[in-house]
Amino acid sequence: MNKAHRQFVWSELGKMIPEGSFASYIVESLAAELRSTLETIEEGQPDAYWEVSPAEGLFTLLDDGWSLEVEWFQWTDGKFRDDDEEEIPPAVSRHFTASEQMAVYGLSVLREGLDGLPEISEKLIEEKKVSKEELSEWSTEALLEAYQALVFAQKLQQENCQEAGKMSRVKLVDFSVLGKIGANKRHAPMNELRKWATERYAEGRWPSANEAAHALRDVVLEHSRVIGANLSEKNAQRTIAEWINRNLSGR
Repeated sequence: MNKAHRQFVWSELGKMIPEGSFASYIVESLAAELRSTLETIEEGQPDAYWEVSPAEGLFTLLDDGWSLEVEWFQWTDGKFRDDDEEEIPPAVSRHFTASEQMAVYGLSVLREGLDGLPEISEKLIEEKKVSKEELSEWSTEALLEAYQALVFAQKLQQENCQEAGKMSRVKLVDFSVLGKIGANKRHAPMNELRKWATERYAEGRWPSANEAAHALRDVVLEHSRVIGANLSEKNAQRTIAEWINRNLSGR
C-alpha cells in the first residue's frame, strides 16, 4: 500500500516543479537548505514553533512571505550550477516560488524517509536498534508528512493563499531572521575552510594563485572532510584559486 501511495505523492509533488524551472535544477541543494532552516528553528524556538510538524512549520514560514535567497545557490565563480555541478543555462530565470520550495521539501521527505529504508532496515533490525514495527511506523510517518507537503504546496499555488495566511495567523517566530541564521549555519564550514585555505596560502610563496591551488588542493580537501565542508573534488582547485584571488583583492 505504501508503495502505491508513495508513487502517487512523488508524481504529484514532481508536477509542482516544472521541468526547466530553476528549482528543477537544484532540487537536492534546495532541499538541504530548507532542512537546515527548519533545524535552526527547531533549535532556537522549540516550544513556540515545533508544536506543529516540520511540513506545517515550513508552510507557515513560506506563507508568511519568507523564501530562501537565490544568491545562496551561486558558486564562488559567480555561476549557478545544478545538482550535478553543471552550469544552469543563462536563459533559466533565477527564481523559485513558495510552492516549489514546499514541493521540494516533500520530495526530500520521501527520499530520506522511504527510499533509504531498504538500505538500512536490515542492519538496524540486526543490531536490534529498531523493530520491524518501528520501521513501518517511520515509513508511514514519512509518507504522511509528504502528503502534508503536497497539500501545502497546492495551497501555496492558490492566488490568495499568502494574504489569507498572513491575516489569519499570529507570527510566533521571526522566520526571516531565522532563515538567514539557518543559511549562515549551513555555510559556516565552507567559510571556515576558505579562511583556512587562504592562511595556508599566506604561509608559502607561490608564483600564482593557480599554482598555489594545485599544490594545496589535497590538503584543503582533507581538511574539508574533517570540518564537514562540502567542497567538490571536481572543482576544488578552481574554487581554492578563486578564494586566493578574492583574498588578494580584498573582496
